[in-house]
Amino acid sequence: MKDREVFTVIPGSPWTINSHPTSARNPQDAVSEILSTAKRFPVLINVRDGEQIIALEMDKYGRTHAVQEVTSVPSGETSLAEELLEDAPAASPAVAPVVIPEVPATAPAVAAPPAEEPAGQPEPLTNPEGSDDSAAVDADERRRRTITPLRLVGAVALIAVLGAGSAFALQGSDQEQSETPAAVATPELTTTESGWAVAEGQDVLAIVANRVITAQGTTLRVLDAETGEQVGETYDVQDTTQIRSIEGRTASAVDTGDGEVIVVRDGQPEVVAGVLNARGTEPVITQGREYVRVDGSKLSLGEGQEVLAATAVNVVLVESPNRAVVDGAGVDLEAPEPDARITQWISATEDRVMAVWSLEDTRWITSHDSGSGALVLQQSIGDAEVTVRSGIVRVGPDQYVAGDAVEPICTDGDQINATIVCPEPDGWVSADGSQTFPDKPEAVSQNYAVIAGTVTNVRTAP
Repeated sequence: MKDREVFTVIPGSPWTINSHPTSARNPQDAVSEILSTAKRFPVLINVRDGEQIIALEMDKYGRTHAVQEVTSVPSGETSLAEELLEDAPAASPAVAPVVIPEVPATAPAVAAPPAEEPAGQPEPLTNPEGSDDSAAVDADERRRRTITPLRLVGAVALIAVLGAGSAFALQGSDQEQSETPAAVATPELTTTESGWAVAEGQDVLAIVANRVITAQGTTLRVLDAETGEQVGETYDVQDTTQIRSIEGRTASAVDTGDGEVIVVRDGQPEVVAGVLNARGTEPVITQGREYVRVDGSKLSLGEGQEVLAATAVNVVLVESPNRAVVDGAGVDLEAPEPDARITQWISATEDRVMAVWSLEDTRWITSHDSGSGALVLQQSIGDAEVTVRSGIVRVGPDQYVAGDAVEPICTDGDQINATIVCPEPDGWVSADGSQTFPDKPEAVSQNYAVIAGTVTNVRTAP
């Protein structure tokens, strides 16, 4: 531990950290101060209260676990701190920021593809030429240094126990303390002739497979799309606008935006630490220089490699300057012009790899055969931004990629989850014609839709 930063916390009046008085008046303040000032993670936190000591290890997301037993506990007795330790959430692997692969100095910088744009907040897939990733890194730092109740559970519970005898303990203190948010009551279920109604106060964020994802404030729920019953626990998130999702054939997933992904496989949700990549046809979760497939297997990235997307067959990786790795084999992508270079990696399917190439003032969106690298789509896009949301590739505000072509979005059309919908005289229809709706859906999947607040099985509905 000699290379780690060490913080010694002593509750009192005032609270001290490393022998320096602080403005902290409770465990939340102390942990928040350490999280905001630490330079290297994980850090070691020694909490002292008289003769009782406990050592915690905390990662950059505020998640903790004990690394040393509590001292001065009589033989045969169990301390409250140890009891809380049994219930405290285990530390999860820290999620490292995406690394930009090295490229030859003569080639434009190729940014590693971000996981996907959050719904409602699409962004370019890479920074403009000549810029760097500092803004993205700063945003990540600001978000991870903001403590949420979910991230504080382990640290606050343990530190509070050690401060129980002081005037600044959470219980019995005459100082102003943060109140624990009241539990959100489970909404009552209402059935209708066509399905079941989403409870008042809940917003449907997405439908993945046979599960409906709703938000009530900052509380996420996973509901059975057929019955409306809650499946598994609730999840507390920081910002519901950062929620991203993908519906795959073997599994579906929802990124909470807080370094955790809810994976739904065989109808059962499971939380996995990391960042969801939703650029393919199946979910894959990145954890720094490793990635986790939906079957739970974890693999490491090679030098200079980044995850592009997952498919039902494999996980497609990319290498600079113009090579994809498919089924373990490198595939050089055909350039639209001899001196063009890839400046954006976009997505991949079972048989295609997509990218944006640039040469001076010309930009092309391209699709390549994943086996040979040959061009199957090449279209000039000017300065249009290319974004990906829920697996749909958008080119500017009014075009999207359908198969091997760039198509215009219908007049007054919209993207709902992973479906483009278009208005018709008697309702709405999906752009591919496979689904029809009496009104504009609020959420839609392959088998279900939310229309006027009611979840309906569109495959079995009359």
